[in-house]
Amino acid sequence: MSLKKYLEDTSRGSIASEIGFYTPLATHLFGALLGYPPKQRVINKSGEHGIPDIRLYSQEDNSEWVAVEAKRDDAEIRNEDRRAKLWREQIIGHRYIAAETFYVVLCAPRTFYICDLDGNLLEAIHIEDNHLLNPKTGAEFPLSDKTFRELASRVSYAASLERSQFEAFRRGELRSGHIPLTEDTLSQLQSVFVYAIDKLKEYCRVHFRELRARYDEAKAQIAEIELTLANIGSGAIKQRQKLLYRRNTVRAKYRLALQLFEDDYDRFKHDQTYAGTQLEENFEDIFCTNTAYVALSRLFFVRICEDSGLTTHKISNSGIAVWRDFVQNIKGNYQDLLDVAFKDVSHVYPRLFEEPIFDWLGRGSGALQDILERILFRLNAFDFRNVTRDWLRSSFPPLVP
Repeated sequence: MSLKKYLEDTSRGSIASEIGFYTPLATHLFGALLGYPPKQRVINKSGEHGIPDIRLYSQEDNSEWVAVEAKRDDAEIRNEDRRAKLWREQIIGHRYIAAETFYVVLCAPRTFYICDLDGNLLEAIHIEDNHLLNPKTGAEFPLSDKTFRELASRVSYAASLERSQFEAFRRGELRSGHIPLTEDTLSQLQSVFVYAIDKLKEYCRVHFRELRARYDEAKAQIAEIELTLANIGSGAIKQRQKLLYRRNTVRAKYRLALQLFEDDYDRFKHDQTYAGTQLEENFEDIFCTNTAYVALSRLFFVRICEDSGLTTHKISNSGIAVWRDFVQNIKGNYQDLLDVAFKDVSHVYPRLFEEPIFDWLGRGSGALQDILERILFRLNAFDFRNVTRDWLRSSFPPLVP
């Protein structure tokens, strides 16, 4: 019985320090009862500020979705005034809430509180001598592993697969801007920047090669048609008309691939040749990298405009929910939402939204929607109101044209 073992290891006098409490808490409650493997429950043994006592990582995408603050004294969690002070001075003051965080768990040896990002109690569990107690309702439950798992299920390792944070984001239930951008929180935004660029570049490479394969298919079909046209000469008018129609149909079907490789990518390679690039794999890597930077620059700029009052919220706060209420069949298509968001702020910085050769990314599908949602979810966490162009240029030079 894991709960029994936890109670033994955290009995009065058995915990020498607060850090000493982390191991039985992580091992028995978060590990044995809630299912987190050792690598997904990370203890802050150094006590370093800015890092939660325990970080729980999602099974779904390995994001740090739960931050845990642990105390030796149950009163620090149970007393409302002391809990509010703890939230203010440590959870907020020490910046425990990251861009990926969805829950905060406050723990003491006999107390287990699950909170949202504003500190509101979602679930409260007191571990009494003979039962588990919900202090909000007074309801008593059996002192068992099964009951504890059920009561704390929303922060279990299995629950991390349910993508509840993204569901809340889509419904407009996540307030934006809970991380103010300062010199102290800059590293958190930089982590999101690295994450976003990595994901976008990875997608770009896959999508680029898919389009290259489609371009090769189109080229082969068009070459076959043109060879037939050359062989039949000018006399067979009806047959020529059918072949010309077929060629136009092929060009329409493969329009994106043909435009990319006959126009945009060729112009890019021509320009890069003057910059000294020679190898084809280098052309592809630079092209995909630049595409990812353009896409992320635009997302950053829309968030800055939203928080500065230059446009309404479209990709943060309740903007996603408004979009999903507005449309019927394209609720999950973030590219269409982004088209609207980009057009609405393009007058503020026209150069960023000119039609560049990198727009091919926005016409992808499938995996791109998931990547965009994860990036938008993380950008939603930050308050961009005080961001200036100079600050952005010094902190993220690739984002500022």
